[in-house]
Amino acid sequence: YNLYRNLIMPASKVLQSAEKNGLPFDVELNVKLREKYNNLINEYNTKLRSIRTVQRYQNYIIKKRKEDYIETLESEIEELREEGKDRQVKTREQKLSRIIAGEYTTKAELKLIEEVNFSSQKQMVDLLYNSNHGFKFPVIAYTVDKHKKPTNNPSTAEDTLIKLKEHDKSGFIDTLLDLRGVQTINSTFIVGLGDLVQSDGGVHPTFLIHGTVSGRLSSRNPNGQNIPKTMVNPDVKLQFIPPKNQLFLCYDYSQAELRILAHLANESTMLEWFRTGKDIHLASACKKYHENYDEIIKIYQDEQHPEYKLWKKRRKQAKTINFGIVYEQSAAKLAESLSTPEEPVSKEEGQQFLDDYFKTFPKVKKFMEKQHKFMEKHGYCVSLFGRRRRCPKVYSENYGEYLEALRQSTNMPCQSAASDMALFASVIVYGKVKKGELPPMKEVNTVHDSVYQFILPKYITPDTIYNIWDICRNPSTKEYFGFSIDDVDMSMDFTIGRNMAEELPYIPGYDYNKLLREDFDIDEYYREYNK
Repeated sequence: YNLYRNLIMPASKVLQSAEKNGLPFDVELNVKLREKYNNLINEYNTKLRSIRTVQRYQNYIIKKRKEDYIETLESEIEELREEGKDRQVKTREQKLSRIIAGEYTTKAELKLIEEVNFSSQKQMVDLLYNSNHGFKFPVIAYTVDKHKKPTNNPSTAEDTLIKLKEHDKSGFIDTLLDLRGVQTINSTFIVGLGDLVQSDGGVHPTFLIHGTVSGRLSSRNPNGQNIPKTMVNPDVKLQFIPPKNQLFLCYDYSQAELRILAHLANESTMLEWFRTGKDIHLASACKKYHENYDEIIKIYQDEQHPEYKLWKKRRKQAKTINFGIVYEQSAAKLAESLSTPEEPVSKEEGQQFLDDYFKTFPKVKKFMEKQHKFMEKHGYCVSLFGRRRRCPKVYSENYGEYLEALRQSTNMPCQSAASDMALFASVIVYGKVKKGELPPMKEVNTVHDSVYQFILPKYITPDTIYNIWDICRNPSTKEYFGFSIDDVDMSMDFTIGRNMAEELPYIPGYDYNKLLREDFDIDEYYREYNK
């Protein structure tokens, strides 16, 4: 009841408001991006078709189609002659003459000379693996059916293609992956978003408060929660703009799931790192390699340092392991996550990483074991906010289903509580804005543990930012849900931008009216930030 009364009901009002506010959309930019991505798609298609093996395969399939078609026509002519249907024989003979002469008029005939379709699963399997006129790559993986059982169909999925790259000297796979990438961006986030613009010039995501089993929100039409990050694609977020004379203000919980895990496990080392403001991923890497954090952080912050790339790689590795623990990845899955084409990681090495992790954080291991026992006994797990995730498959005779249920007993309490913390904080912020205790702001989007608001520049002050931070780092959960996180702050990062893609780090005391001026200098902004 506490969850329903104190989170779901008020959150539904906040989310309804966010849906109504919507996200203004830069239609002019969208038109330019449609042209840009169409050109890219054509460019990659042309590049693929210029590869000799593709040309050879294309010539082969067109020739084969024509031969099969001619054979079918000849067979039909013979049958019709025997039946004395001279008129139909004449029609077939005319068609046959056209095909032999290279003239194609009907849809069926034009299909005979269609080029290779790089989106066709059947053709790609044939080109990559089967045809003597194709690449003849080794089959290293097969697709799975709805029960996750392997089929006889070779896989053309991205992870399979990446592994095949070592067998490809032509550049086909790299270009095919590039083509798939731009096609997905174009169909979903360029054409797809543009087609969803409503009469007010904006898009209005629908938020589903009951959309996932973990309690995380989901959204649709458009899905505001799967918009690619700027580092993944620099164009998509540029299309979302604030109303005139306003800016985006985003507050994003920093490593929320790991903070929840540290609290639930009462893991003193992790809690201390968060308390002292250490970069937890870099600190984890330092612990693994027995290095002094205070020395290594200086290297990591200096891109010119000769060991910068080494520690950047080690931090990324530690980050993969940290989040792999939250998702309770197996040694094999972790090894796959850590592997690169240049440096594959074996299952044994993956297990070693896990063993090292649990030596550093022994209470995390104990927490996981405790969660497993609870799940086996009760068939569900519970989050701090009181959500239950029921996993009846913990009693399944299928070992994979049993393990998945155990995995959820660790993952769900961390993931769900982090999401609910952001949702509850947004409810409090919404209430304080309504009461005039915070300046006017309009929530327009939420992505799991981050919230986007529209705000006038004059209200982006240290006082506003501090008050939002103070609410979010430890909202009044004790009063409403019976728990309080006092051993770690649920801290967050604040960014400001003239569009959703521009995520400028907050500078206390900065005059944010400058962002609306034509002469705004982003390099000068970062110089100010670095002070």
